[in-house]
Amino acid sequence: MSDLAELGFAVDSGPLKSANNELAKMPKNAAGAEKGVDRLNDQFDRGSKSASTFGKMVGGLKNAVTGLIAAFGVSTLIDITNTWTDLNSRVKIATGSTEAATATMARLSEMARRTYSSLTLTAEGYLLNAKALKELGYSTDQSLNFIEAINNALVVSGAKGERAESVLNALSKAMALGKLSGDQLETVLASGGRVTEALAKGLGVATTDLRKLGSEGKLTGKVIYDALISQFDLLRSEAEGMPATIGDAFTLMGNSVLEYIGKVDQAPGVSQAMAGALIWVADKLEALGNIRQFGDAIQDF
Repeated sequence: MSDLAELGFAVDSGPLKSANNELAKMPKNAAGAEKGVDRLNDQFDRGSKSASTFGKMVGGLKNAVTGLIAAFGVSTLIDITNTWTDLNSRVKIATGSTEAATATMARLSEMARRTYSSLTLTAEGYLLNAKALKELGYSTDQSLNFIEAINNALVVSGAKGERAESVLNALSKAMALGKLSGDQLETVLASGGRVTEALAKGLGVATTDLRKLGSEGKLTGKVIYDALISQFDLLRSEAEGMPATIGDAFTLMGNSVLEYIGKVDQAPGVSQAMAGALIWVADKLEALGNIRQFGDAIQDF
């Protein structure tokens, strides 16, 4: 950045000041005028070289920015950074500190990687349940274990996208309400697959008994938590044994892009520095335009 700043000063001030001085000093006699013009040409030569070097630097920056835009598109890059910022902010609120939020996001990222799941959906699963689980007395790590158990069960079931989201939403609503019943229970029974089986096994009942337990109000938040956590190791083992698909690979690529661009954007001073650099470039491009106009005027002279 210092080199660019120095170059900007040379383009903006050096040749133009010297050129103006030379014009002011041009003698009226022909011999003096010829020497003045020679000196003026020398100043423009130096200004031209500085402008050329600056142009190369701007070209490099332009190529880099163009490459990012070509790969993702402006709107996509904005969406990615906004998504990461939003998730981090909400996780920070849920955990209570920057340090805890950083550790939680790292755990969620690792969890999504292991289960071939969307990082966004995994983080949302945690955020939807964080308050209810905290009120039940569970720590952040225990809450994350609960979300991982659900993720693992969904992976084993082959539940992805809207199906996985519907199960996560049903369970989070149940945890918030304090019990699993009604529409939420029906969603879990219809789409939960391995989640339903793990819940029943953890309770020591058949899956067909869950509807009755739900209608009796016995599937409380604590009961659901304890049942799924009791199957944590088994569910993780089953999920790790699942073969990855091409779709899974693209999901992990999306997670990596989200995390990388999000972290780059949040690195200390990066966004501010980039914005400042772009503004500086715009100012210098205007200065270069002024130099060209001045050169044209001298040629007409």
